[in-house]
Amino acid sequence: MDFRIFEGDTDLFAIEINVSLQSSPRWIYGTLFFWLEGTRIGDPYDSVDLRGATNWLRDFSKEKKKFEESKLFYLSLDSAFEVLMSRYVGYEVPEIARGIERISRFSIDYLGMSSFNTTPLFLVANNVGLQRCIWKEKGGGICQAFYDSPVMQEVASKVVSKFEGEFGYGC
Repeated sequence: MDFRIFEGDTDLFAIEINVSLQSSPRWIYGTLFFWLEGTRIGDPYDSVDLRGATNWLRDFSKEKKKFEESKLFYLSLDSAFEVLMSRYVGYEVPEIARGIERISRFSIDYLGMSSFNTTPLFLVANNVGLQRCIWKEKGGGICQAFYDSPVMQEVASKVVSKFEGEFGYGC
């Protein structure tokens, strides 16, 4: 089975889903990619449970306040990435991160299930709705994209609607 969902603008933010196998109504497999400012992020060789991923995308599309932290939003790219990476075992939380609750709440790499295992991916917002996505490309540098609206959640919502229109509501 070959079925593709593509939503968004690759030069801003987009989500691409390529369905390769549906073994039952519940189990649908394929690849999932995020496009961030023209860069395709995700593992083209990793087949993931797309039903599970779209369930997470549905929840993500409703979350906006969770990512608010103006102190973190306005840090330099290197400092923000250092703080965000402190959620991983073995990283010490930098002094500038003191007082920021639950650093792990900014991580969004789980949305692609194992598709983003090699790409740390974070979303941070300020108190007026601006968003900043920060990621580290595999073997590359630290990158960022700024959005003046919750474009990532809006695109995720559209992808979920298309997926559920084709395969039914998730489990």
